[in-house]
Amino acid sequence: MTIKSFLITGSSGFIGKAVCKFLIKNGFKVFGIDKVSSDFSDINFMFFELDLLNINPNKLSRIIPKVDYIIHLAAKTDLFGKRLAEYNINIAGVKVICEYSEIIKPRKVLFASTQLVNCIGDNPTRIDDYNPDSFYGLSKVLGEQIVRSYFEKSDINWLIFRPTTVWGPGMSSHYQNFLSLLLKRKYFHIGFKKKEKSFSYIGNSVNQIFQLCVNEKDFPSDLIIYLCDPFNIEIREWANDLALGMGAPKPFTLPYKLCFLLALLNEKFSQLLGIKPPIPLTIRRLKNITTSYLFESELLWQNSSITYDYKSAIKNTCSWFMTKKDQNKKTLNY
Repeated sequence: MTIKSFLITGSSGFIGKAVCKFLIKNGFKVFGIDKVSSDFSDINFMFFELDLLNINPNKLSRIIPKVDYIIHLAAKTDLFGKRLAEYNINIAGVKVICEYSEIIKPRKVLFASTQLVNCIGDNPTRIDDYNPDSFYGLSKVLGEQIVRSYFEKSDINWLIFRPTTVWGPGMSSHYQNFLSLLLKRKYFHIGFKKKEKSFSYIGNSVNQIFQLCVNEKDFPSDLIIYLCDPFNIEIREWANDLALGMGAPKPFTLPYKLCFLLALLNEKFSQLLGIKPPIPLTIRRLKNITTSYLFESELLWQNSSITYDYKSAIKNTCSWFMTKKDQNKKTLNY
């Protein structure tokens, strides 16, 4: 039996690395592309240090002439950019993968977008219902439009999915800083209202992405798929459980109006001095934390299984972070 092969772009990123490890563990052959070198190896993993902005589709097809599935995750995902051009990988990079797909004809190609093609709290009902409030979100809107336009008359099986907040072992430095603040008792809840959100635990995310990929049925072309768990996260409870899981007390609570004033002064002070905000609380982040947003992904949940429940996700995340913290401490003391 021939082993199926996957190409993962952005294979050194948080989600990309987790997907690669999941596929390798399950016996698949994996090709990885990233402009950042990979820190793991396996007999079934072949890595190419490439920037999609510096390679054309024909050359890429000579380097990797055939794969069964493509999962395009490569992207610039921060919110700090001041110009759309800073996110060109999210636009031109998508074009490269579209054209490459047309050359090698994979069985299916998945494109990762983002929930931020709309403002936090928006509830879009159509695929063309866009309302981004950042250049990152706008770049992903353009990426989605490129994919839909390119494959409109193609016989290639393709799908776009929008990750929500993905969390768990291996997550970005931004969320590691959040865990560190919890541990140091420097994090505080904002207001007393409950805020439920659709999040995606990384252990479930990779399985959902895999199932979307190998499920070769033709999903409706106007389908919006949000990558999220069927269980919602209540932010206060989530922060409390993470803190307790790391041996720290529950965070204290500050009134919303006081937090708004702190965020406003923090932004004005940083703008006046031309520096990074001295505390990690801005008006945008305040809105993000205090706005509930829930997505329904029934078709995703029907076509994929959930491996980790909420409690095991909390336990695994705390265990990973504390182990990483201890390892870093040993390295510094060495």
